[in-house]
Amino acid sequence: MSGPESAGTLFAASFLFMTPVVFFTARSFVAALLVPSCVLLAAAVYLSRERVREQDLLRDQVPDALRCMEACLHAGLSLPQAFAEVAEEMEAPAKELFSRVSRDLELGFSVEQSLSRFRDSSEIEELAFVAMALDVQYVCGGNAKPVLQSAEDSIARSLDLRRLLRVQTAQARFSAQIVSVMPMFLLAIVSVVSPGFLNPFFESATGLALLVVAAGMQVMGILLVKRTLEIEV
Repeated sequence: MSGPESAGTLFAASFLFMTPVVFFTARSFVAALLVPSCVLLAAAVYLSRERVREQDLLRDQVPDALRCMEACLHAGLSLPQAFAEVAEEMEAPAKELFSRVSRDLELGFSVEQSLSRFRDSSEIEELAFVAMALDVQYVCGGNAKPVLQSAEDSIARSLDLRRLLRVQTAQARFSAQIVSVMPMFLLAIVSVVSPGFLNPFFESATGLALLVVAAGMQVMGILLVKRTLEIEV
């Protein structure tokens, strides 16, 4: 089990454990819901950051993998041999993906099937583009070096643009994350320090309606901010 998956399991178990503990400690049903929810929110932020970090690392490895594959093919190795060599030379996480293709070829899958599985399992569009380019080249024949060089140049430009955009939007993304999570953390702190402070909201239909409206506005604001900061490269 990978790091993020282990962390997700740990946080889920913590939620189930913390709910009764917080309830008997703070004597507040609201605190028993909000405090573990904040833990799950922190887990979601952590897992999201880990996923983005792993994808960025994989993207940075793609040009090196293409250069290695280009050198292997230029040296006279076949495409299956080139995948095996790249899997041997690269580090994680790219190593696992190229090792999977090499293993599929050893198990008897055709090159087209292996590249199709590689393309379907790729979580980033750069590797899917490489798999598609290699598939077309393998079916049509010819020299793979220009195909790999073209793919490498295109991916390198895309990575440079992606890094520039992430730097330009870093402060806005951080501000959006703080504004998104702060209300829940403040409510959790208030519910622990003053257990009965939020009870009036749950004692009337008006209070519940206000909570639902506030939660809906918060979710809508998070989705709008996320939509604004999503930039396709």
